[in-house]
Amino acid sequence: MGGISSIIGARAGKANYPKLSDEEVDELTVITSFTSAEIERLWILFNGLEVGGNGTISPQEMLKLPQLRFNPLGQRVIAVSKFHASRYSFRDFLQDLAVFSPQAPYEVKLHFAFKVFDVDGDGKLGRYDLRCLLRALVPPEVTAMDDALVEQIVTNALEEADQDYDHSLDYKEFKAAVAHSDIASKLTISF
Repeated sequence: MGGISSIIGARAGKANYPKLSDEEVDELTVITSFTSAEIERLWILFNGLEVGGNGTISPQEMLKLPQLRFNPLGQRVIAVSKFHASRYSFRDFLQDLAVFSPQAPYEVKLHFAFKVFDVDGDGKLGRYDLRCLLRALVPPEVTAMDDALVEQIVTNALEEADQDYDHSLDYKEFKAAVAHSDIASKLTISF
């Protein structure tokens, strides 16, 4: 299965990438929520993912991160990237992952989760979005979940959280719905 340590370990023997300067690390701590130690670890990880020798990674290479590869919403995380690029520089990589930092503000994490869950990109979580979310989060062995059951769960969620009765959740309703959940911890990765 590998993991971060195998990615780092595989690249450590080929440490032919440049070291980050103290100035670069300082600048990156300002524009992200990462500590200098996390940035150094992420630099090694980035270079372990980067295979083309051009200092960038593709979205497919980014999906090799175990935290994304084994996440049922990993593809959505990439889809809502700030950069929508075919290649990510290390700076792009850090800025996209900064939302997962333990130091990232709760509100930033919530906005990010809302964007990930808003599959159709209309700024609201409607029936389609909730259906997609539910299907993505259900374990593979339960994929035969009855469509009627999925619809009932979606209906119940909307009845409970849709405060303006428009059959969808805007950001304010989503925020209220997850206020007592541990969603922030689900969006935290220690690097």
